[in-house]
Amino acid sequence: MASTSATSRSLAPGAFRAILILGLAGAVALIIVSFIAASNLEDPFHPRFHAGSAVAMLVLAWLAAGRGPATLARRALATAFLLMATAFLVEGVGGFGFDHHGRNALAVAHDLGLGLTALSMLAAAALIGVATGSFIGARSSSRGLSVLVGAGAGLLGLLFVKTMIGM
Repeated sequence: MASTSATSRSLAPGAFRAILILGLAGAVALIIVSFIAASNLEDPFHPRFHAGSAVAMLVLAWLAAGRGPATLARRALATAFLLMATAFLVEGVGGFGFDHHGRNALAVAHDLGLGLTALSMLAAAALIGVATGSFIGARSSSRGLSVLVGAGAGLLGLLFVKTMIGM
């Protein structure tokens, strides 16, 4: 008989799969449109870069979700990657805001995407800390060790983000 506990369910069914498919479809659409509108864009690679980054984050979210039990560690990692993919897609739409005449209305989406990317990186650092602590906690009898390792991973992630966004 199949168990219905939260830890035995996979993360990939239903809403999570729909989010992945929508994200991939959005990224593919950005890439196709960037090829069609290439002659009108200042830098046609710009939206493609953000769309490709979103695809990478979506693949990582799918891999983090896996087919095993929906543990806190898996949920935290998948959420971190989905947040970053969303920010990259918004930034990719904004990449169409720069044409040969300067900025247009879509450039606002790029500016919004920049802020979302920074926030998603901070959230990802914290969620990676949660995932690491949860992973260690599930394999160790010492709660203190899991908190210490999780906090350390989160702080290392924050240091990395600080370096990336120049705070």
